[in-house]
Amino acid sequence: MRRTFAAVGLALLLALSGCSFLGGPGTATDAGGLTADTAPPGVSADSERLENETALVAAHTDRLVDTGFRYELRSNATVVQQGEPRQVRRQQVTRVAPGRTQYNYTTVNPGSRFDVWGNESVQAVKVQFGDQVQYRTGEAAAAASLTGQNVFVRYLSSGEWAVTNVTEREGTTTLVTLESSTPPTRAGALPRNATDVRDYEARIVVDGEGRVYQFVTSGTYTIDDTEGSFQLVYVLRSLDDPGVTKPQWADEALSQSG
Repeated sequence: MRRTFAAVGLALLLALSGCSFLGGPGTATDAGGLTADTAPPGVSADSERLENETALVAAHTDRLVDTGFRYELRSNATVVQQGEPRQVRRQQVTRVAPGRTQYNYTTVNPGSRFDVWGNESVQAVKVQFGDQVQYRTGEAAAAASLTGQNVFVRYLSSGEWAVTNVTEREGTTTLVTLESSTPPTRAGALPRNATDVRDYEARIVVDGEGRVYQFVTSGTYTIDDTEGSFQLVYVLRSLDDPGVTKPQWADEALSQSG
């Protein structure tokens, strides 16, 4: 039996150590309709729809890089591995200092873990497969990949995103909720070979300056003649300097590359 979108979103958010996003539960009041002053970049106050997803995600990245931030991202999707459908769960925590002077993130996959540290010019990666450890180095990550922009745009570029709620949190921040039921068509939004996408729903919560506080999406599909499902949750946890420091293993990785 398919769970409702609200139930899926709630369960996943609880799995992210609490169902509230940035700022805690706070006090939210109905702010009425959307106005030109409160509309996020790319969202029209007249049509109450997202009309320019590029403007929205660009504003999100610019604002987050200015202040520094921390967010959590989790996904759970049915994929085909070695000819068999499997449910794969991934989670990532990303921390970025103001101005992207330093950053780190940790990605945990089934059977592997990636620890990444970087600054404005270089990146070091520690990869763990069971008991094996490898180091890699390369160019610094782009801002769009660090803020989650590259994830959002896969979904925001498809379908009709309509405003469903406008609230004011503690009299200082206007939060706008938009929802869509149109399945995404961009590469990477769904597992490869997923067809007959159905029961698709998505929600994004964004403030008037374009910062994405929460993104939740879920759906079902057919993959390798099997019914599969996916859920993705992004939660912005902080808009402060997360205090990123260079780990000792990064020096070892960089010395090996030299």
